[in-house]
Amino acid sequence: MLETLSDGKWHTQAEIQQETRLKNVDVEKIIKFLKDYNFIMVEEKENKIKLNGSFRKLMLQTA
Repeated sequence: MLETLSDGKWHTQAEIQQETRLKNVDVEKIIKFLKDYNFIMVEEKENKIKLNGSFRKLMLQTA
């Protein structure tokens, strides 16, 4: 899931689920965790998700 989000673009939950092949309930749990710890930004209206800029930079530095 983090690999999908690492491009810095907005993604829908359905798109993430399709790309990761995880069950919907598992994707929801991961999104909740990432949101609770401020690793992602969530656009509630459009149900879109993307990595927090600082976390994305950290991921790119360690890759």
